Amino acid sequence: MLRQICRRGRLNALLADGASLVGNIPGSLKILTGTQPSLLVNKKCGVLGQRIPDNDYEAIRLCLNSTAPIPYRHHMNLPHPLDAAILSPFALSLTHITHNSRVYSTSRLHCGNSSVTYRTPEGGLEAGIITSIWQTTLPINSTEKTLLVIAPYERLSVVDSFHDPYLSRPGFLCNIVYCNALPSDNTSSLPSKIIEATHIVYHLPFYDRPPGTFGISRPIRILINSVHRGRD
Repeated sequence: MLRQICRRGRLNALLADGASLVGNIPGSLKILTGTQPSLLVNKKCGVLGQRIPDNDYEAIRLCLNSTAPIPYRHHMNLPHPLDAAILSPFALSLTHITHNSRVYSTSRLHCGNSSVTYRTPEGGLEAGIITSIWQTTLPINSTEKTLLVIAPYERLSVVDSFHDPYLSRPGFLCNIVYCNALPSDNTSSLPSKIIEATHIVYHLPFYDRPPGTFGISRPIRILINSVHRGRD
């Protein structure tokens, strides 16, 4: 009880000082109301942010902590030290962004524009689908950052790879992965990847084929790697 009274006091003090509560208010709202809102609303400005799904939130937090000068704390890891950097569970949900004069969108808005090749921190190239885009203001230096949540494509198993005709025909610049109707229906155990727009290399067109194609029992997606014409 005493701890909760102290937390409420901290919230009242922040409100009285007119401080920015972007990083602190979600956890405080849960304490005060007993519920966790799905939207952060301001009467003058309207919707300021949407609640980030728990899996995406943790993936974003871990990604930011890999380069942050001080680690971002989970908003539910109470009580927070007074000088803690708390990652807000609310962010502005975007449906698309423009990068290098090209539009990239979430899969629900435009499946074709969501299929991308991106560069990993190690310098390699991977492919996947943009499932969501979040724009948030970080508590450290009030930095605004736009982050993309990527569902990586699931590569063929060793057995199914023997049926891939493009392995012996590299000139087609195609390769095969498993296909799912939506990233949310993904049956693989691959974790989501978090990238920034600068990590995107190019769009990755595809052609979906039904089960049984080339003797592969699952639906497949043929990725076409020639759209960039050899340019990184």
